[in-house]
Amino acid sequence: MASSTMEKWSSLSGIRAGAGQIEVFRIADEQELQDVIRRTLQAGRKLYSLGAGSNLIGSDGTNEHVAMIDGRKGLAQIRCSHGRFSVGAGVPLS
Repeated sequence: MASSTMEKWSSLSGIRAGAGQIEVFRIADEQELQDVIRRTLQAGRKLYSLGAGSNLIGSDGTNEHVAMIDGRKGLAQIRCSHGRFSVGAGVPLS
């Protein structure tokens, strides 16, 4: 099971906004992903899936919900087909 840490929103946001904290799970494999989703839903908490934080502005208060950062390989891919791009959650905005 993935372990969690309390992290400041500002450390997760590309513009470093948000003084509050949220519990964060960093996912390494499919089993951890399933476990975090199941445990979070059973606890009645909301689950936020975060990418690289480029479009994220955090709260100044501590959040009772859970965030996960999916570190599985392949999420930083960019694909182009027929003039359309598919961009993974791990791709930086720049």
